[in-house]
Amino acid sequence: MKEEIVLVQGGLRESVIGTWEWIFPKEALAEVLSIIGIKDYKSIGVSDRKFSLGLKLGVLRMMIGLKKIPKKAFKEAKLIPPSIMMGDRERGLSDLTGAKVSVHLIGIKDDKVGDMHDPVNDKTFIQELL
Repeated sequence: MKEEIVLVQGGLRESVIGTWEWIFPKEALAEVLSIIGIKDYKSIGVSDRKFSLGLKLGVLRMMIGLKKIPKKAFKEAKLIPPSIMMGDRERGLSDLTGAKVSVHLIGIKDDKVGDMHDPVNDKTFIQELL
């Protein structure tokens, strides 16, 4: 199996009721979960012992128009190492759990997409409509 290095670019945008959205390519969901440092599905408040928190998250997801994060993405995030090789150098990465920020995963949604025509090259691309 060949090793593949994936660099993910993302951004933040303000959303509704005081929440923020982290925008990233949907193919990079597992990498983003790894960067955040949440690699266990139960750590976002959906375990059986925290029924009331799971219910609150479900209501909040409905209000914002989100869906649950697939369990498969958490399993893939566990397999991503905490460092990457760039050329002959290893770059250590730390997740956001060590930083002085608070990140709460509520859910995920797909942005709308549409065609974007490049008149110079006469090509049409699929572009996310932010």
